[in-house]
Amino acid sequence: MEGVELRPDVRPPSGSVPWPFDRVRDGQSDFLQDARKTLAAGKHLLAHAPTGIGKTAVALVAALDYALNTDKLVLFLTSRQSHHRIAIETVRRIEAKGPRIPTIDLIAKHSMCLQEGAPSHGRAFQEFCDFKVKSRTCGFFTRDNSAVVAAVLQRTLHVQELVRASGACGVCPHRVAMDAAAKSRLVVCDYNYVFSEIRERFLPRLGRSLEDLILIVDEAHNLPDRIRAHLVGDLAVGDLLKAAKEARSIDGEVAHELVGVAKSMERFLTAIHVDANVLSETIPYTKALAVGLFPLLLYFAVRRCLQAMNMVRPVAFALVTANIINAVFNWILIYGKWGAPAMGTVGSGWSTAIARVYMAGVLIGYLFWYDRKHRTELLKTP
Repeated sequence: MEGVELRPDVRPPSGSVPWPFDRVRDGQSDFLQDARKTLAAGKHLLAHAPTGIGKTAVALVAALDYALNTDKLVLFLTSRQSHHRIAIETVRRIEAKGPRIPTIDLIAKHSMCLQEGAPSHGRAFQEFCDFKVKSRTCGFFTRDNSAVVAAVLQRTLHVQELVRASGACGVCPHRVAMDAAAKSRLVVCDYNYVFSEIRERFLPRLGRSLEDLILIVDEAHNLPDRIRAHLVGDLAVGDLLKAAKEARSIDGEVAHELVGVAKSMERFLTAIHVDANVLSETIPYTKALAVGLFPLLLYFAVRRCLQAMNMVRPVAFALVTANIINAVFNWILIYGKWGAPAMGTVGSGWSTAIARVYMAGVLIGYLFWYDRKHRTELLKTP
């Protein structure tokens, strides 16, 4: 969507928090007005809009404006570190034109740890960190961090900058971030800080309750899967071997026991004799499905491009017709119709791959046609 100069019918946002850009796009003023009305009424706003329309800017301006007037804390929740950067850059643009917004960028503790030899992830890191803190053998954690906390509240930093600043002063970056977050107006963090058991420890550290928060859930369509994945428990041989690898640097005996459990589980699974027919079809089915992987990724890329141009009809057409293509080829390849061999389960994998190639072809063809008809020179963009 092209940016347009401010016009009388497209007014710039009003309030103490300024719009972070020089120009306002069509629809953004209405979007911002809806967000402000929703916050004032204490309700929820679900925004479904194409990439690039300015959802992050609208959400932050409206939420921060309300938070500054009501003494609330804004949590910008996202599942991707790349979106942390977008949020922080948006805040910096706001601050360049308006008031200072004390902001903290926060990621997982193990990703911020300065300890050499610390486990890189998982339960092993948690046990390692807890032991270091409780035994007071972590110099980064025990050292006074008040000066660093005050400093990071004076300037909006990306989390990597906060980690470097903390490391230069020899203090724990995660503790700095948490202590500063209690004094901030905006915290950019992962879904897990609110939508998991971490919330029970996180909110008391902030000195806030849920009623004191304004939540911005970035890409909220990813949230249900994240919550389900967090709550579902399963155990595989690979998980046990991974746990043994993590435990090796802490307790060799425990690591040895975990390897033994993994081998016992593997022997058990072999002993129960998985259906040979299922096993024999799994690999060829997966190989057939893999043929459509690159076209699927290509489809996603072109779809994002079209959505950013506010063109959703070709995307909807490709999705609907691809399902029809998939159903037809399922009938042909699974049951061997129209002279095709009856491939059974493997035929389903091939029909899915064909549907994915079709989807990518439709969107790429439409993009070329649109570029040629309207002479947008989109494909010549460096």
